[in-house]
Amino acid sequence: MSLASFIKKTVLNYFLIFALIVIGTTVVRQFSTGDKSISLNEIYTFLLCALAGDLPSFILYSRRELTKRQSQLRMAIHFTVLEAVLITLGNITGWVHGWLQSVVFFADIGIIYLIVCLFSYNNDRLAARKINERLKEMRQEQANTNLR
Repeated sequence: MSLASFIKKTVLNYFLIFALIVIGTTVVRQFSTGDKSISLNEIYTFLLCALAGDLPSFILYSRRELTKRQSQLRMAIHFTVLEAVLITLGNITGWVHGWLQSVVFFADIGIIYLIVCLFSYNNDRLAARKINERLKEMRQEQANTNLR
């Protein structure tokens, strides 16, 4: 994958992560008894959190095609680094207090990570399908021209 394509994908994932944070916060607050609105300060916090969550994605970048094992290893390292960065950020900024909130935050990060991976997988699958369809059309066109 080219660096430009990777950066484009990373930027798209940034906005997806931000949207999932906002949606998740909104859903959770609907069931809580406290303030249900999201402040501007919290929006900035969500933007920062999405950035901190997206920057470790460069661990996944490679100019060459990785084997399945190499790809899985990078994903495991990425997830571990991501969890460490975000939980540390959460504890430093005071978003998370104590081990129970850290565990809940860990689960939240994992859920968002899974959703982002599913979106990414689906986009890659659709792109591969389009490429395969185009290749099939090109083969048919070539076969038709060879028959003439």
